Amino acid sequence: MISPFQFWKDLGQLLLSPKALSFGGAELLLSWAYTRRWGFLLLAAPVLGVLLYSAGCSAYVRFLGNDHILQNYWLAIEADSAKTSTLLQAENASDIEEEQVAEPTNSLMSQEELTPLTTMLLSKVLQIDAANTRATYLIGTVLANQGRSAQARQLMRRIAPIGEKGFPAAYAWLAADKLQSLGVKDKSEFIALMADLDQAAQWPGVSTVLMSTYSDLLAKEKNFGKAFEVLQTAGKRDSRLKVKLAALAKQSENDSVFNAVRDELLEPRVQRISAGRASEQDLVEVISLKLLSEEFQEASELAQAGLKDYPQSAQLRRLLSMRLCWPMSKL
Repeated sequence: MISPFQFWKDLGQLLLSPKALSFGGAELLLSWAYTRRWGFLLLAAPVLGVLLYSAGCSAYVRFLGNDHILQNYWLAIEADSAKTSTLLQAENASDIEEEQVAEPTNSLMSQEELTPLTTMLLSKVLQIDAANTRATYLIGTVLANQGRSAQARQLMRRIAPIGEKGFPAAYAWLAADKLQSLGVKDKSEFIALMADLDQAAQWPGVSTVLMSTYSDLLAKEKNFGKAFEVLQTAGKRDSRLKVKLAALAKQSENDSVFNAVRDELLEPRVQRISAGRASEQDLVEVISLKLLSEEFQEASELAQAGLKDYPQSAQLRRLLSMRLCWPMSKL
């Protein structure tokens, strides 16, 4: 056995002699190579490669920082979405421009179609940033589509607290869920529903059907001013709500609002009817306004003429029957 003194002496001689050091190093490498179990190492190479790759990725992620990682996740989410929703395009709901908002639908609740990859990436986003409102909302819609409504409501309420300013799209979802699934059981729930609807009305992407329901609830509470405001805003995307605004103004005997809405809607539609370019919806809206103005004869003639162009139209048939019944209801 070599004594410590002899070891340090030999080491000193090697360091002082580069030639001896190089020969000694070569002998060490050859001895190490001949004594290794290379077959076993080759079998373990894939595992070692994966471990080294994982370690490299972890080091790279730590070097980048969370902000950069989140940015990359959102880029991947948007790239994966064939039809990117407005919520994926905007950092906050208030950033959505009116022209970006989708066409009105007949549904209380907007539908978000997300691929499995997008859902996984959104989960990763929440692991890094649990307070991210966009990711929370979209994951909530996924849970709801999977039938996990209770969990979806918890997530939505987390980003849309009652009585505070939160994420408008989540308020819209909660209000629609309350109307469709749960119902309103007492006064406190009605107050919470109206608060959610008030916040949802601030989102340009809110369902026009939901806003129509909101205006009905406001009218029942005799809050006609707020109902007018809601219908006026939503009517920019769905002219059917402008007709509803006119009907509500007529009901509340607000002639100034009724006349303003009537004139705004009639002129361009009457021009299209005269030019023979009127759609079924144009005819429905003009006839509805004529009925509200008690111009029954004109309404009847338009409905009958419209049925020649659109013989299968249930709306025109309904309006024609209303024209026949309306004068009798005044008796």
